Amino acid sequence: RWDWGAQDVRHNRGGGVTYTLSRDGTPTLEISLRISGEHNVLNSLAACAAVNAIGVPLEAASQALKSFKGAKRRLQHMGSVPAIGVDIFDDYGHHPREIAATLGTLRKMFPERRLMTVFQPHRFTRTAAMYREFAEVLSMSDGIFLLPVFPADEMPIEGVSSTLIGDILKQKGHKGFDFCSDMEDVLTKVSANVNEGDVIATIGAGDVSIVGEKIQQRLEGKGVTIDAMAVKA
Repeated sequence: RWDWGAQDVRHNRGGGVTYTLSRDGTPTLEISLRISGEHNVLNSLAACAAVNAIGVPLEAASQALKSFKGAKRRLQHMGSVPAIGVDIFDDYGHHPREIAATLGTLRKMFPERRLMTVFQPHRFTRTAAMYREFAEVLSMSDGIFLLPVFPADEMPIEGVSSTLIGDILKQKGHKGFDFCSDMEDVLTKVSANVNEGDVIATIGAGDVSIVGEKIQQRLEGKGVTIDAMAVKA
């Protein structure tokens, strides 16, 4: 029985993480992942332990992990705008803990860059129950753009909207947030406020993922607009 661990964990610029796998505190070999996040370091350790238990060499496991691209919409790098050094990521996170993990990883990947987050709350019931927690974790961002709640299969609840999150952000003294009425509005506001070297994250389980590519195209000067039919709830 081995005690598995990760030493010298390094979050790579542009995505991915590298660490030294250890057993009983003894460095064994280097593991390189194309996916980011401390949770994925733990997942890869569990995978190495599992396959090693059935006789698969760790070197083979390391090679397999190196080629694993991860799941779509899990801290997915959507693109870059090299001319101004902007990177755009997308994540499906719709629970405060997931969002905290995503933003925390981006902070470690890009510690010196401004982090701008586009957040689309998912479901009215979840927003009503967790708006304070959402505001808390979103405060990890330098700039926040709040979209209306994506209803999924729910009917609106009176008094429940993204404003609840914004009110808590205001109480916390966070001045770098704005409300966006729809996808076109967020596209316009993000594009107008982006600075050289910014990292942009689109987060939510609704249709917010479509805006990342559009932001990239707008920043590249293509002037794209979003088809309202494509983002209808």
